[in-house]
Amino acid sequence: MDDQKAFCDSVDGAATQLVQLAARNAETCGLYLEGQIKKETPVDMGLLRAANGHQVDVDNGQITLTLYNVMEYAPYVHQGTGIYAEDGDGRKTPWVYTDAKGNTHKTAGQKPNPFMRRAIEKNKGKISKLLGEGSTSGT
Repeated sequence: MDDQKAFCDSVDGAATQLVQLAARNAETCGLYLEGQIKKETPVDMGLLRAANGHQVDVDNGQITLTLYNVMEYAPYVHQGTGIYAEDGDGRKTPWVYTDAKGNTHKTAGQKPNPFMRRAIEKNKGKISKLLGEGSTSGT
């Protein structure tokens, strides 16, 4: 009976180590992608670029890597607005607004600039390597 318990304990320990390794790989991947996303992020004053980040969560062996941007307007830059919005979700007619200086402008929206998606697409191979996909040797 002691051998069976020792075996089960060793399997549990190995599973824990594998999850920890995968979480470290996800963190490395998150850091890498955060840098790549920064390169793709459009810059005016640099606030949008500086607001990119990532987070790795582990819950019951499930590892989640979340890439994010905390600026309120990030989705509008990424997905576009008005007639240009991805998936046709934007306003269908032009509109008028007045800026802080009192100047009136007419717009139909902003074309999408999917900086996060572009960074991920450009780096699919590197992402796979960082996550350890296709590696059987453990190195």
